[in-house]
Amino acid sequence: MRVRRSRLIIAFFLVLLVVIGIIFYFNWTKFNGPREISENIQVSDYDIIYGQEDAPLTVFLYANYGCSFCQQFYNEVLPTIKERYIDTGKVKLVVKLVVLTNDPNSYYAHQTAACVNKFGSLEKFQKLLLYDYQVIYTTDFRQLVDEFIAVNPYVAECILYNSDYKYLNENRISFIKYKLSGTPTFIINKRIYSGYSDLKTFERILIKELY
Repeated sequence: MRVRRSRLIIAFFLVLLVVIGIIFYFNWTKFNGPREISENIQVSDYDIIYGQEDAPLTVFLYANYGCSFCQQFYNEVLPTIKERYIDTGKVKLVVKLVVLTNDPNSYYAHQTAACVNKFGSLEKFQKLLLYDYQVIYTTDFRQLVDEFIAVNPYVAECILYNSDYKYLNENRISFIKYKLSGTPTFIINKRIYSGYSDLKTFERILIKELY
């Protein structure tokens, strides 16, 4: 009986510590703002860039097409943000694709996206990945990539001679270095905004960082 009571007391205090930790985290974020990194992020030739080079505000986004919250951002938030802030010259969005697993199919799909973006038109290919990410495990997907390779020699070279996935691994290294916790993660003016935000919340962040 005493052993059970002791275990209950210990369990209670463990739960209490977790609750206190959560409250402390949110209060710290509220009063001190988001965590910051100490260095400027470098733009890569393989990054997916929306907006004008001289836009006053650059938003870096670490994203993965298989991430449901990234899909939600692309489908529900980005179209309006693009219309109001990117197309009007206020914001430049730099997407850094990052693969956080060792899944070879995911690496291949994201490498293909980076190559198609650099040497062709990404829009339709990206829509496919956002609509049904499981397609990357099908033979139809491999055939689609083979068509890209057959049609565009620059895309072909980019896909076939990047089996070491240098670009994706560099993004993964910086993701770990900055101690980021998941996708999507946004870095604006060196400040880290982790996770999905709805349109209203994300727009509020942009306005705060712009002005």
